[in-house]
Amino acid sequence: MSVVEAQARKLQLIEWLAQLEDIAVIEKLQQVKEENENQSSIIGYRVVTGEPVYAHEAEQEFKQILDEVKQGDYITIDELIKERSAEW
Repeated sequence: MSVVEAQARKLQLIEWLAQLEDIAVIEKLQQVKEENENQSSIIGYRVVTGEPVYAHEAEQEFKQILDEVKQGDYITIDELIKERSAEW
């Protein structure tokens, strides 16, 4: 689909939406909009690759890291210092 075709389809949808009276459909569209916004929100960029980090990806990564910490899968600062100083 070309940019022009996409614009025309969006305008058609806007016209349809402006006349829509079904509250259930409006609520479903609002939900789709919020899900789309949440998934497409860039919150930063990866340091090494420069790739964008999306909100939904970061949330999943944070939850995974939190689960690992809760399970005791981490090292303390003192352990990190010992580990790094042994490499020097």
